[in-house]
Amino acid sequence: MRRIALAAAVGLLLAGCGGDERTLRIDRTLPGRVDEPRPTPNPDWPEAETSFCDRRVGFGRSQPTGGFSLVSATMDGGRTWAQRARVQVGAGTLTCLSRNDVVLSAYPPPGSAGSGPLLLRSADGGRRWTAIAMPVGASSPPAVAGPETYLVTQTATSWLATRNGGRSWRRIAPSRRDPLEALTFLSPEVAYAVTSHGEPETGTTTLLRSEDAARSWTPVLNRIDGLRMHALTSADGMLWVHGLRCTGGSCRSVLVRTDDDGRHWDLIELPELPADLRFTSTTRGVASAPGGFYVRRDGGVTWTWHAPR
Repeated sequence: MRRIALAAAVGLLLAGCGGDERTLRIDRTLPGRVDEPRPTPNPDWPEAETSFCDRRVGFGRSQPTGGFSLVSATMDGGRTWAQRARVQVGAGTLTCLSRNDVVLSAYPPPGSAGSGPLLLRSADGGRRWTAIAMPVGASSPPAVAGPETYLVTQTATSWLATRNGGRSWRRIAPSRRDPLEALTFLSPEVAYAVTSHGEPETGTTTLLRSEDAARSWTPVLNRIDGLRMHALTSADGMLWVHGLRCTGGSCRSVLVRTDDDGRHWDLIELPELPADLRFTSTTRGVASAPGGFYVRRDGGVTWTWHAPR
């Protein structure tokens, strides 16, 4: 009995000392494809930016003129656009959450009384907009990481995050010295972050994991040679690491994904990463581009171009 009890105790001790540590590695390699973009000739296509939820629903914005930007919506993949509202903003970013829900993260228009970044949300398809209070110390417009999750830069090493639509904000700083490059929440408790060290073009990046809602962090051992990470996205428990992998004198864009919280990883090799790509489910992703957009339904492997002709 003593031997059994001793063996059990040793097993528990080992389990608590790194038995479930994550390692970033290649368990499977998948060749990906990105269609050649063919911008639409549609003159009504918003010239500043667009954001799509899927292959049909999207929002667009005109270049600011006189301190205002015109927001439009489409329900047919960009064939027709309906004007919704004039919004007083400068440079910004739209994020489509659903056919009714859209967020606009922006700077104030030049010459306005306000100087801090803006966060606006519409729940009626872009017709009426409500300002969300920004936290003290916000230095740039927030990034939308989920329907109620917004991230905003505070300093090079710390960000401010809200998980409740802006009602409260919390400072997150995985490292005291290394700049924070990316952050995402896989679940209410599990978060991942990317930090960088050294020069932007030659430095190294580190993936970190937290299981106490981003209060403490543990580095994830990286066994993928030549990988430099620059962004993170997550949806429904799946995580994607966006990066560039350089080996043998050449570099390729990659997505590294896991659906079991970092225990197993797929490496997706792509000719390039579409700009502003994000994932709305474990299979569906969207990415904006001038005169069109990309949609994928296989977890980031194949990116299909869509644009009305």
